[in-house]
Amino acid sequence: MIRFINHASILLDEKILCDPWYSGSIFLNGWNLLHENNVDINSIVPQYIWISHEHPDHFNPSDLLKIEEDKRPTILFQKTDDHKVKNWCEGHGFKIKELEPYKRYNLNEGGDIMCGVVGGFDSYLHYRNKKYSILNLNDCQIYDKEELQALSEKVGKIDYLFTQFGYANWAGNKGDDELPKKARELVFETLKNQVDILQPIFVVPFASFVYFSHEENFHWNKNAIKIKEAFDFLSKECSQNVIVPTPGSKVIGMTKASYHLPHRNGKPLESILQENVEAIEFWSNLSKNIKPKHTGKKIPIDFLQIEFGIMRKHIIRANSLRTFSLSPTVIYLTDLNKCVTFDIKKPELEVFNDISEFDVSMSSECFDQIMKHQYGRGTITINGRFTANYKRFNKFLDQTNLYYYNNIGRYLGKNLKVSDITNQKNFYTRLLEDT
Repeated sequence: MIRFINHASILLDEKILCDPWYSGSIFLNGWNLLHENNVDINSIVPQYIWISHEHPDHFNPSDLLKIEEDKRPTILFQKTDDHKVKNWCEGHGFKIKELEPYKRYNLNEGGDIMCGVVGGFDSYLHYRNKKYSILNLNDCQIYDKEELQALSEKVGKIDYLFTQFGYANWAGNKGDDELPKKARELVFETLKNQVDILQPIFVVPFASFVYFSHEENFHWNKNAIKIKEAFDFLSKECSQNVIVPTPGSKVIGMTKASYHLPHRNGKPLESILQENVEAIEFWSNLSKNIKPKHTGKKIPIDFLQIEFGIMRKHIIRANSLRTFSLSPTVIYLTDLNKCVTFDIKKPELEVFNDISEFDVSMSSECFDQIMKHQYGRGTITINGRFTANYKRFNKFLDQTNLYYYNNIGRYLGKNLKVSDITNQKNFYTRLLEDT
């Protein structure tokens, strides 16, 4: 049995709980769940919890720590260089099994799993038992046809594909409807490639049941991909069988053996179609009633200088900057009405009042987040609480990429080159091509 809990969290055969996040704001008060069902995680008590990656809508310490100490299960997580998640889990009373990429593991009481790694950060889970095969791609940016073909060869035929249906990132500035349109096209292209090559019997769109909840990014909800749009695209444009889940629902379709006999070992197609109608209405009604929940706080420039100095010490200690000679980036701090020049090779921020030209603009709180945490740049690009100069956005990405790479155990002069920093192929670079 597959049970959908919320957002990216599913329960596989009462055995593996995936990516539990059930309450609270994340990404610097940038996201909230569309439906906060306040799940009692202790009522689930699986044998394992699989975490796909470190983003807080997948690895959420506050929800994990709600599990009673004598019930804490084994955490399954991709093997990483920094063992950061492993150390956190062991420090809080969880056993952890680090999964070698693409290695099969047999589970107690039947079934086996394989974890694949994408981009050195995200991971997917393939689970199979005697009845069905499930591929949980969650947020993995697997859109290239050759990559998908290689994935298909690893997992074989699958019955259920769970995949993200939104872009869940910054995808253009407020008032610009063209770049979000391109972002939609990229998402739909990815979905089409996935179903064309992986050929699942059913697609379950998930991992996007959130909304932008801060006053600085609330406008993003206008252009976010709604579940009905994803359903229509998958079912009509891709001729794909789709199951739209609701919190707590069992995801039951037809297995390989019963594909042509929907009245056996599964639900009739008519029942699935009616449940989809009800599920789409459920999520659509929630989307109509959202409001901003959060406001920002102003961080003084002197405090930002201190944070910059601390961040720079960490960078210098862990990296060789001898070959780092990238252009600085200019950031306009909207609530302070000042610009700063951010250059990790310089001892401090240059502060000035000429705001005529800059690479990005954001609140001082967001800028502080970038310097305070190695993962801070990721937080800001995901919560979309900034505005970018499209032609110069790469300067901001290049300058902040190094500290962000350090978050996943990659360091300049050791296992990272400057070309890795500047030649990235990610959602943002794809989005801004030819812009």
